[in-house]
Amino acid sequence: MIMHQPHRFSPRTILQQRCSECGEGPIFEGAFRMNERCPVCGYKFERGPGYFTGAMYFSYALEIPIIAAGVLLGKLLLVPTWPLHWILLAVWVASLPLVPAVFRYSRVLFIHLDRYFDPEGTGDRTDEELPRHPTGSDGHHPDPYPRREGAQAVRAVH
Repeated sequence: MIMHQPHRFSPRTILQQRCSECGEGPIFEGAFRMNERCPVCGYKFERGPGYFTGAMYFSYALEIPIIAAGVLLGKLLLVPTWPLHWILLAVWVASLPLVPAVFRYSRVLFIHLDRYFDPEGTGDRTDEELPRHPTGSDGHHPDPYPRREGAQAVRAVH
């Protein structure tokens, strides 16, 4: 009997912007609009509120080498007489058409690497399904110094 192994990390599926779980479903349904879930396997892409904040770091990591290479190419070969700040501005403007691709690939890379390093994650779990800490119903340790109100607080200090 052959067991289906969930997809973990593949350059092919990243380049094709496919689901990190099944490797088949598209992550995006439009230029900037993501599917909430994989249309093939139902995997939820956004694991929680603010999940894609981490993708901003990937966006930065993708865009900075592009701009740096453009500035070096501009300064060394194309317009060596221009001041560096003008070359940087020209390269930055020239890189603006790449923003949609960088946006998409930063999210795709983030989803794939997050799934690779944290395969269980919180995925589809709701608050009720999340494991609870044994010492507190809300997942936190009980407060060893409970707050006191009014006169009790004054007496507790003295």
